[in-house]
Amino acid sequence: MSFETKLVTLLSDADKVDEASATVFYYGWFKPGSSNPASAIAKIARRSQTSTVWSYEWADGNQNYDNVWNDRASLTYSHL
Repeated sequence: MSFETKLVTLLSDADKVDEASATVFYYGWFKPGSSNPASAIAKIARRSQTSTVWSYEWADGNQNYDNVWNDRASLTYSHL
């Protein structure tokens, strides 16, 4: 499976998606059996565009289920 196919599959499996603007999207996955957006139980990715380049970054630079979905806009993001 190509990287692009894996990425599309991962993003389409997100529990929550927020189109914050035309150039910033947030994707959230909750721990299995959990869905409270105010608890630190989510892993969150941000997709952002600068000019013609899209970047994919993760809250805290990891895929741990330790972020609060409701805080997604104020979290620190970096590449894996």
